[in-house]
Amino acid sequence: MRTLSRALLALGLAVAAGPSVAAVTAEESAALGSTLTAVGAERAGNADGTIPPWALDREKQAPAGKLMELGDAEPGAPMFVITIDNMNRFRDWLTEGHMKLLQEYNTYSMQVYPSRRSVRWPENIEKASLLNAQRCKLAGSDDPAGCLLGFPFPIPKTGAEAIWNHKLRWRGEALSRINNNLVVDPKGQFQATRVREDFRFSYANPARPQALDSVNRDIYQLATQTLAPPRLAGTELLIRERTGTGTEGRTAWMGNQKQPRVRREPSACCDNFTPGAEGLQFYDQMDMFNGSLERYSWKLAGKRELLIPYNSQRSVLGADKGDFSRLVKPWHINQTWARYELHRVWVVEAALKKGSAHPVRKRIFYIDEDSWQIAAVDLLDVYDQAYQFQEAHLSYDPQLKATVASAELVYQFDIGRYLVSGLVSPGAGAPPSAEYFTPEALQKRVREGK
Repeated sequence: MRTLSRALLALGLAVAAGPSVAAVTAEESAALGSTLTAVGAERAGNADGTIPPWALDREKQAPAGKLMELGDAEPGAPMFVITIDNMNRFRDWLTEGHMKLLQEYNTYSMQVYPSRRSVRWPENIEKASLLNAQRCKLAGSDDPAGCLLGFPFPIPKTGAEAIWNHKLRWRGEALSRINNNLVVDPKGQFQATRVREDFRFSYANPARPQALDSVNRDIYQLATQTLAPPRLAGTELLIRERTGTGTEGRTAWMGNQKQPRVRREPSACCDNFTPGAEGLQFYDQMDMFNGSLERYSWKLAGKRELLIPYNSQRSVLGADKGDFSRLVKPWHINQTWARYELHRVWVVEAALKKGSAHPVRKRIFYIDEDSWQIAAVDLLDVYDQAYQFQEAHLSYDPQLKATVASAELVYQFDIGRYLVSGLVSPGAGAPPSAEYFTPEALQKRVREGK
């Protein structure tokens, strides 16, 4: 079942990061929009028909029919369900994290549905991605330059380039949401943290197109305000995310209405824990991966066919009512609400550099080829043991023309707890203006208790 993409071999892609990697040639770039989509995914389906071809008209696309032969389900129901009893039959389509969950918990299962390649992008994002293939360059691991608006590396040559496609993907011009994060214990009891999140995107923003260079480094600005529980309520965080490392990269400020002052917050990154996650999530695990790449070496390990959560709109469950009881279960989420499809993914391996500090020694990223969204991550500790498993339940938003995660999960195997984040409730209102995302505005909000 596991196959290496024929197009990957044809393009002769390198697997190791470094300055010796050749740039994308004009011949390779010409494949974009023909044998590849404008953002670099293979248009063809796979050889055995279990992954369908990408079709320009999403509504007319037929799911892969060959997968139906593996099950005998009624329309609308899963074709088959993977459990510990039949896991070995499908292990070539499973991450190490999924196999461990199946082996550890007899209540865990995976419902598999026909594969639909639903992702599309705004026209200006696609056109810019075509041009970025030859004009965008990456110095080291954290300094893309020459990139404008679209995916920077639709034909990636290194693991770091593939990760930058995820980091710089189109997500709209601005976003406001009420995010609910749940920390679930082995009995299925949970603590909820409720946070207002406001984003203003600088890159991949058609309203303010500006190429990345040594001066213009802005990616996005993020302002958060914790609403609950009471012990965390009133805490506000402002992050300015930029390319580069150190002071050129991320800067952050934190304030609290209970002690109305604002201070720089250098700990809002990397291997520090996010507030309210009870030690289950590092800052660089938010959005599956964010921040600087400098602590790891990055390897592009090719492509795999993998079962990942896809077209998962109903995974949000009762979030609109603030009722998450149907979602949380002991050891794992209620998998009857999870929906898996077979897709091609890029595999990127990140190994901790000698002399760098992080509890996670190695990460294996699985990136959906159609959306450049990280769908799953296997994480190993310093003893090469399975430490955590991350999973993003992907949904396509046809109005935004972008793929979003309707839920993100972090399973920690040694203690049997897990984190669910990204459960969005209504009530955030319209995104604020640019003036909202400044340390001065943060100081005013904290001082006035707003």
